[in-house]
Amino acid sequence: MTFLSAFLSLPPQHVDGWTSVPVDSNPHAVLGCVTTGLCFLQPFIALLRCAPDHRDRPIFNWIHWLVGNGAQVEETREMKKKKKKKEGKSVPHFRVGL
Repeated sequence: MTFLSAFLSLPPQHVDGWTSVPVDSNPHAVLGCVTTGLCFLQPFIALLRCAPDHRDRPIFNWIHWLVGNGAQVEETREMKKKKKKKEGKSVPHFRVGL
């Protein structure tokens, strides 16, 4: 937890803000923190796993699956967007509501 809080707070302090580009025109920094936070949560969600025959196991399975795949999809989407931007193509920015 200490590592995550340092990871999220030190870079903005180092550069006097999240980024020189406004977040509403390029949400890359915020979405990267969201993805990192979801990846950080996965092991702790796994610690809460109930027994295979417990009545709440399907709920756990869906939550664990959604958090893991949500992080992976977001990471892949951001990587592709960054690659297209490096190639000089215009890339639409999408807002993600969490």
